[in-house]
Amino acid sequence: MSDKITSGDGAPSDGPGEAANENRAVIRGAGLIFLGRLGALIEPATIFVFAKLYGVPTYGFFVLLWTVVQFIETLTDFGMTSCLQRFVPSQKSREDEHRVVRIALIVSTSVSVATAIVIALAADWLAPLPSTDNVPLGVVANVIRVYALAIPLWCFIDVATAAIRAQRVFGPEIRVRIFYEQGLRLISGVLFFSIGWGTIYGLVVSHLLALAVAAFFAARLLMRFYDIRLLLPQRDALSSEIFREMRRYGSLIVFNNAGKKLYQFLPVTFLNALIPGAAGASAVAVYSVARKFASMLTVVRQTFEYVLAPFASDRHGKADIIGLHNVYAFATRMILAVFIPIATALIVLASDFLGLIRPEFLAGVGALIVLTVARGFEATSGPSSAIVEMIGLYRIPLINAFAGNLVAAVLCFLLIPDFGITGAAMAAAIGLNVTAYMALAEVYFLHHLLPYDRKVARPLAVTVIGSGLFALAVTQAGAFGSIAKFSVAALGLLLLYYVVLNLGLSADDRTAIDPKGKLRRFRLIPGKPTIQG
Repeated sequence: MSDKITSGDGAPSDGPGEAANENRAVIRGAGLIFLGRLGALIEPATIFVFAKLYGVPTYGFFVLLWTVVQFIETLTDFGMTSCLQRFVPSQKSREDEHRVVRIALIVSTSVSVATAIVIALAADWLAPLPSTDNVPLGVVANVIRVYALAIPLWCFIDVATAAIRAQRVFGPEIRVRIFYEQGLRLISGVLFFSIGWGTIYGLVVSHLLALAVAAFFAARLLMRFYDIRLLLPQRDALSSEIFREMRRYGSLIVFNNAGKKLYQFLPVTFLNALIPGAAGASAVAVYSVARKFASMLTVVRQTFEYVLAPFASDRHGKADIIGLHNVYAFATRMILAVFIPIATALIVLASDFLGLIRPEFLAGVGALIVLTVARGFEATSGPSSAIVEMIGLYRIPLINAFAGNLVAAVLCFLLIPDFGITGAAMAAAIGLNVTAYMALAEVYFLHHLLPYDRKVARPLAVTVIGSGLFALAVTQAGAFGSIAKFSVAALGLLLLYYVVLNLGLSADDRTAIDPKGKLRRFRLIPGKPTIQG
């Protein structure tokens, strides 16, 4: 299967044939992006290994640093990852596409490098800020200086892979996201511990090594789909009309992108600030583990948002409201059909997952359940945020992000002293849903689009009923031990998705997912089909 995802001949979606082509393109792209986002599924293995080897407080300190780096990087890319999704698909020539990518690389690289230098120089002043008793201030300052390198590295990886996605190419970044950034970090972290470097330095240097390798392969990937000669800086690169348009859009959308990261940043920083000493670092670790497990659910929604963004920009540019609505509603149905069973499994297995790491992480069961339920409510809004970013007014995403994070910040301050880790989860849960449902309302009132139609009732009903039965079966299997519980969960999840595919989806949706009908044929006895789609 080609990595290049196309959407037909580009004509407005006036008939079912074009809508089917769009849906198949979305599914193919979503499948590839889902694999690319499976780094979030490697994260639980990384958590398990690093928490065992390095200890909970040290791992919590590393998680705090990585969360801060991700938040700062989101600011330093200056919205260029979103600019690429918005502007590249609308360009009329390859030269214009290269101009957009060139501007994005110049802006993001220069700002991120400058920011890293400032942070490295200010390390001695920043060192007292984290709450950690097990690491001396001198070591904290040195770690900040070294780890500042992660900002430009991660920024380049994000912008480079965004440039590839802007071409509707979703497959090649899988290697960068999984094998190099996630996989190599795990391997090198274990290696550094085995040679006696079992301190915060081992975690930081192993991650920097992984980021450097990932950045190298992201650069190679960029040169595969773009002409490197056309990406080299030019004198007039920052004086063109497209630069002014990107600067205007990026200066606003960057705060929306940062707002998404704030839902990770705020609970972690409030926990570290309001709970003193090593207990604060441990609370960060426990909350982050719960959030990481819940983030497996965000992979589903983000997958369709990543794919839908260039489609939405393309359809909006052609004033194809019907085609945009079809893709919007289809993506929402798929999100719900995939999301609800996984969320159910995560809730019924919450204590089992966290207990596997260390007993200390059982304190995060409440937070994991709260975040999972919150992501469920967020999923019902569909990919509305992506629609707003691509076709809405520039200031709307900023307003949404500000409102949600203001609510989350106030609730963190109020709830963490009394409810601790669970309070942080409650604050983040309410805040992110404020943002999500504001986007849903804006898409409806400003563009008269809703992600729901008559087709959504059937998959929603089947997944809800099926997930209830699945939860009951897994809970009952727990009486026979953990192995029986996990086995029933694994088999039950496969069966549930098979039922959703065959009973929950319409014929058109099944065809978009499985054009040749291979998944709808199930044989208990070779040669005799017992269930035929």
